[in-house]
This record gives sequence, structure tokens and C-alpha cells, in this order.
Amino acid sequence: MRYQNPQLLYALFAIAIPIIIHLFNLRKYKTVRFSSVRFLREIKKAKRSRSRLKNILILLSRILAIAALVFAFSKPYLPVQKTQKSIANNIFFYIDNSFSMESVSEDGVLIDIAKSKAEEIFQQHNKESNFYLITNDFSAKHNRAFSGVEFPKVLQNIKISADHRSFSSIYSRLQSLTNEQAQLYLLTDMQKSTLNIEDLALLDSNFNALIIPLSSAANNNLYIDSCWTNSPIIQQGKPIEILARLTNRSDVELNNIPAFLHVNSQQKAISNFSILPNESIEIAFKFTPSTSGFKVCEISLQDYPISFDDNFYFSFKILDKIKVLSIYNQKPNFAIQTLYKNDDAFSFESVNFEQIKYEAIKNQQLLILDGLSNISSGLLQTIETFVKEGGSIAIFPNNEMSQADYKQLCNLLKIDEYQSMDTARQKVNKIAYKHKIFDGVFEKQEDKLNLPIVSKHYKISSKYNTNNQAIFSLEMGNDFLSNYNYNGANIYLFTSPLNKESSNFSNHALFVPVMYNMALMSTKKSALFYRIGKKQYFDAPAKVSREHIYHLQSEKFDIIPTEKYVAGKRKLYLHDQLKEAGNYKLTANNEIKDVVAFNYKKAESDPSLYSINEVEEILNRKNINNITINKKVNQQRVDIVQQLSLGKSYWKLFIVLSLLFFLIETLLIKYLKS
Repeated sequence: MRYQNPQLLYALFAIAIPIIIHLFNLRKYKTVRFSSVRFLREIKKAKRSRSRLKNILILLSRILAIAALVFAFSKPYLPVQKTQKSIANNIFFYIDNSFSMESVSEDGVLIDIAKSKAEEIFQQHNKESNFYLITNDFSAKHNRAFSGVEFPKVLQNIKISADHRSFSSIYSRLQSLTNEQAQLYLLTDMQKSTLNIEDLALLDSNFNALIIPLSSAANNNLYIDSCWTNSPIIQQGKPIEILARLTNRSDVELNNIPAFLHVNSQQKAISNFSILPNESIEIAFKFTPSTSGFKVCEISLQDYPISFDDNFYFSFKILDKIKVLSIYNQKPNFAIQTLYKNDDAFSFESVNFEQIKYEAIKNQQLLILDGLSNISSGLLQTIETFVKEGGSIAIFPNNEMSQADYKQLCNLLKIDEYQSMDTARQKVNKIAYKHKIFDGVFEKQEDKLNLPIVSKHYKISSKYNTNNQAIFSLEMGNDFLSNYNYNGANIYLFTSPLNKESSNFSNHALFVPVMYNMALMSTKKSALFYRIGKKQYFDAPAKVSREHIYHLQSEKFDIIPTEKYVAGKRKLYLHDQLKEAGNYKLTANNEIKDVVAFNYKKAESDPSLYSINEVEEILNRKNINNITINKKVNQQRVDIVQQLSLGKSYWKLFIVLSLLFFLIETLLIKYLKS
């Protein structure tokens, strides 16, 4: 037991006062007259015993009452730890301002309750202390200590944020602000998916923390997890299916709930669904895009009370026509001409390698090298730039090609090199049915399929075989068509020239779907959406001058991303500037170059909370002694601070005991007869 005012214990000498009064009363005599002294001896004995007992009880009650009163004013307490520390001069408040703090409890909105409780605790501290504020924003304006005058104003300016932080990151933030003794108050709803107490390790003993849980009435949530398309190829005038995953985090079954798909601010489809408790399902929206261009999309539903994740944003672009350029050696290939020239989906051009204008290559989506015998250095450089910007290329060799030129091309694109010519007649005997180039081509895998026959083909090296996906393989194990990926661009390497002397591929039924899908997949496809905070950068659109400055814009925001080159590709970094979900226009030189969608991180959508017992169990299991949790939800804030600084206080108990002993004394005097 320790005392706040130990000097007042000298007042225990006041116990001598009732003792002296008692001794004085023992020497005081009374004369009692009796008419008869016949029973005097018996009466005298009885009264003396009863009077002595009464006086002793009164004396004890007075002594105990005075002692309890003295102890009460001395303010006794038991330290929480064996070596109790005085409360730190550096006071930290973590206010959880994530989306879950918008929930409503019996006392109001959680974020408002958190600010109110924090201010009450602040009022109990010495105003000369250093006050720090930590929120999920990790804002630079909170990097300093605030005075007792500033802190209440800063506290009230806290707004809801899309960010959330784990306990470990909060602790790291505290360490970055001070290395001295610190007291941290955490006011949070203890959401499991964000606070993540399980990741805690042993902490610095210089740091003490008190978790003040805020109870939420909301423990149900229905939200949109993600979305995708049923095909990587989206074309104008052709039906498309948008799939979305929904999750029901509740113990309630939901029936006949509508979800809406809006495209360019127009409702295009409705999907009604039912979902079991704690289940995830997929729903589908079908519509046919009638025009090309950017498609700004949103899937929405209605759910209460957690509503920040009821809207899911995504976007994509449909090209008016896919640009295909074929460069031939002597004369254009009839099969290629026939396929692309007569289809309205393509803007096709065929040109002799001696007449090629290199600038025209940069604006294409698919480049076909049709049996070139030589490749100039200028064309090599242009091809390298074209592929780095995401363009696709299909390479058909020539029976009399320059091995040196093609070796240089293959090394430039990080693909396997052409080696010796093999004139053995072989049949294609293996197809990669699961390759994306066959999407929508086969309903099922065919065992007896008429496949192309190859009379001449080049063997290729295995230098880059880890990056090689064989699409067609020959009977002897060599590849007829391989697919490589170079910085996100598709490179298709044929080992046989596209002529009748080398193979019958140009006349085969598979020629059309293979070459057609090559062109369709050559369009650079951006991600449908990004997560706020998770994706710090995204690819910049190609074909934009490096002198132009990008702007990411909405009605409320105008963000200028930082441009960097990573592995030769242009990236746009947001540096955590984006805080609000939505569809954003990416502009350069006042022209819209892309539409980029951002959604909130889905961890916040799970409403599961830690209980007080769960937190205590985790702290005990990890042997963490300098973090405690406030068990009494309605405990006065003054008691919280006092308990942290002094441990368990008992002065109130001694006040009650003192009053009790005074009451006993009164009852003894009044009702116990002598």
C-alpha cells in the first residue's frame, strides 16, 4: 500500500483523543441513592460489566473512524505494477477515424464519442505536458507536440478517413515522434481486420498504452468485394458480362436484394440476388456497349448502417478500330490481307519494308513482321520502343533470312533465337487449349482435331524458356507458335514462314481465330480498378508526349501524379494523395487519355470486433504487460487517468468506513443500555 499524502498519516496520533476521553470517564463517579440496599451487590456487578463493554465498543468505533478518516485523506493506493512509474509527460492519443467509426451506438456516432472521451482524459492531465495526436491519416501536421491550448482544437478537426492502421504501425508512429517515456490512449472500436492485435510483439517498456474500447451497434454489413469481366476482349456491339463478388458479413439471410449497374451515368442492368449469412456469391450483369470510347461504370446496392462500400467503381475503354500493320518482304500475304482488310473491327495497313515510315508504327496495336529477310537498325529501335509501350508483335521468319539481324531482334525482345532449319515434315500435335488466345474458340478439348502440317521450321533456343508459353507444339517436341511477355506486351514467335511451301497454316481453320484474337488482345487493357493506398502507381497511357503533365481529376480533386520510369515503362505515382473512391479522368494537354477507377480497401468492410476478453487473452499470451484495456465501459475519465498514474485508489473506501464507524458509535450510545 502506498499513499499520495503520506505526511497526513501523522494525524493518526489523533487516536489518542478518544483514548484519553475513555480513561477520563473511568475516573468519573456518580452517587446513586437507593431506598433499599438489599440487592446492591448484584446490581453493581451487572452494571459494571455492561458499562465496560459499551465503553470499549464506543472507543473502538471512534478509533477506527478517526483512523479511516486519516487514511482517506492520505489517499492510499496499490500500484498496478510492482514498480509504479509516474505518468509520462508525453501524452499520445490515437483516435480511430476509419470508416467503421461512422457507426452509431446508443450514445451517438463513434467518432464523436471518441473525440469527447479524449478531451475528458486530456482535461485530467497537466496542461504543461506534451500532447500528440495520431490518426489513420498519419498526417504531417500531427508530427509535433501540441500545447494544452492547441490540443482541443486539433482534436475537434479530426475527419473520417479511408485509411486504417494496425496496432504495430501506430506504435511505430509513436516511436518516430519520441523516444522518451510516453503514455498512449487508444480510442477505437477494435475492428479485427484493421487493428490486428495478433501481430503485436514485445514492446518498449518506456511506453504504456490503454485501449479504450468503443462499442458499436452495427455488426452487419453487405458489401461489393470486387468485379471482373467474363472475357479479356471487350468489343463494340457485342454482349459483355460483368461479374461481381458480394459478401454478407452478418448472421441474417438476405433475400431478393437488387444491385444496379450504371455505365456513363445510365442504368444498364439490374441483378437481384439472395445471400446466406457469412457467405460470398457472384452476380452477373449483361449489357451490350453500343459505342466505343471510355466506359465509366459503377455497381451499387443499398445497405444500412455501413454504407461506404455500397458503391464499386470500375472503367474500361473500347477502341473504335484496332490498328494492325503488316510489314512484308516482297509481296503482301493474301491470307493476312483477307482476314484484316475486310473486317470493320480493324484498321489494316500493309507496307513493304523498304517503304516503311517508322513513325507510323508507334500508333499501331499489332505489328506483323511477315517474312522479312533483313531488319534494319532503325526498324529494330522502333520495334523496341513500340513493344515497351505495350504494342503486340507477331514474327514470321523467312527461309533465307539474316541470322544476325534476327538474333539481334530476339535478344532485344528477350525471346528465344532462331537456330537451324528442320525440313522434316511434322504435324502439330499439341494445343494449349487454356491459353487466352483460344478464349471462345473451343467449347471443349478435342481429341481428334485436324491440325496444321509443317514442312519446314526453325528450331529455337531455350534461352528464355521460362518466359515461353507454347501455343502449338510439333510432333518432335519443337514449338510452332510461342508466346512471350515483354514488359506486359505480347510477342508471338512463329518458327515457320507463312507460305504454302513451309506449312498449311495460312489455309487452316485455326489461322483465322489465332490471328484475329492476336489483334483483339493487342489493345492495351488497363486494370478495371485499383485499391486506394494499395496501388501507389499505375501505368501511364502510351502515345503521350513526355512533355505533357498528367492530371488525375474529378469534380472535387485535381491531383498531379509523379512520373517515374520503372523497367523502361512510364509509371504514375500518387503518393497517397488519393483518399476518396470514384472514377477519375486522367488528362494531359486538356485531353482525356484514360479513366481510372479507385475503390476503398476491403478490410474495413468486415465488421468483426475484438472483445475485451479476446484482447486480454492475446496480451497475456504474448506476455505484454505495458498495454491494458479499460474493462469498465462507463468508467469516469478522471478515474482512468488516476488509475494509470496511481494504480488502484482506496480513499473512497476509507471515507465509507469512517462514516460507518461513526454511525456504529451513534447507535451504541443511543441503543446499547448500560
